[in-house]
Amino acid sequence: MDLINIYKELHPKTTEFTFFSSAHGTFSNIDHILGHKLSLYKFKKIEIISSIFSDHNGMKLEINSNKNMQRHLKTWRLNCMLLSNKWVIIEINEEIKNFLETNENEHTKTQNLWDAGKVVLRGKFRVLQAYLKRQEKFLIDYLTSQLNQLESKQRKTPEQVEGWK
Repeated sequence: MDLINIYKELHPKTTEFTFFSSAHGTFSNIDHILGHKLSLYKFKKIEIISSIFSDHNGMKLEINSNKNMQRHLKTWRLNCMLLSNKWVIIEINEEIKNFLETNENEHTKTQNLWDAGKVVLRGKFRVLQAYLKRQEKFLIDYLTSQLNQLESKQRKTPEQVEGWK
């Protein structure tokens, strides 16, 4: 089930307790907040709140409500800007053609074909987007290095540039 004690996960070395037994004079942790180990990023803070009226201490869990938390979601969304690139459209059309040639037959149900097609296209879009991002990063790095070379050259020979005074 992959459940974890959220308090112990976020505070592995603390020795705070949630219950005091006056009959035995002992402290213990009998109250727990459990969560799935992959959901740990959703929790901002957890603490034990002291109570003078009871032998039980409360626990306070703050949920992370940052907009940045949306980055952790596993939902994939199509970058619509990809559709403005003609090369991407050609690649996607070829992928659809290849997929249908390979998988479309009288034994394949339409729903299965549709679901499998969505998965294949999602993967293709991810590959194309990663490729375009690498190309863009390479171009930016190249242009930045060219700019740095020109700036260092300008520092070595500080001549007047036309138009600048």
